[in-house]
Amino acid sequence: MAFRAKYKDLVLPLPELVDWLIHDYWIVMLIAAVARVTYIKTPLVKYRIHAEQSIGLLPPDTSRVFPEKFTLQNRGFKHPVQYHCVELLLERFLEKNEPQYGAAIANLKAILRHRQVRDRLANQKFAWRVLHIHRELFAGRYHLCAHPESNGWRDAAIDLLPYKFKQKW
Repeated sequence: MAFRAKYKDLVLPLPELVDWLIHDYWIVMLIAAVARVTYIKTPLVKYRIHAEQSIGLLPPDTSRVFPEKFTLQNRGFKHPVQYHCVELLLERFLEKNEPQYGAAIANLKAILRHRQVRDRLANQKFAWRVLHIHRELFAGRYHLCAHPESNGWRDAAIDLLPYKFKQKW
């Protein structure tokens, strides 16, 4: 991994990362919040694979079982790991307290707000779901949090469904 020296103060010091968050991912997430990140398809290093790896690609003969989704309990509702990572990123940007990170801070706060709204939708009646989904759509938060191949409208449509139907998807 390579990045511009101007991001060194943002990246360092590396925090005490939890088991599921490796330093490469942390660095990419931080820099991607404030700059354009490009993936280079050409291998630039050799990757050594061995049976005792704690993370990364596994040798073909190694069988490990991982849960389909990692989740954390946070503030009373289930939070996917990605959203916990967003919370950690926001903490870092707030620690740095620099004006050039204002847009990143606003986006990270919007992502967390969107997640909180979506987590509460399951317990609401249809009319309230429509109201909250409408607000999130027109605030641009569905689009901000959408998968790169989506535009946010699909997630909004799924959120309109009653919770029992969404579980089947």
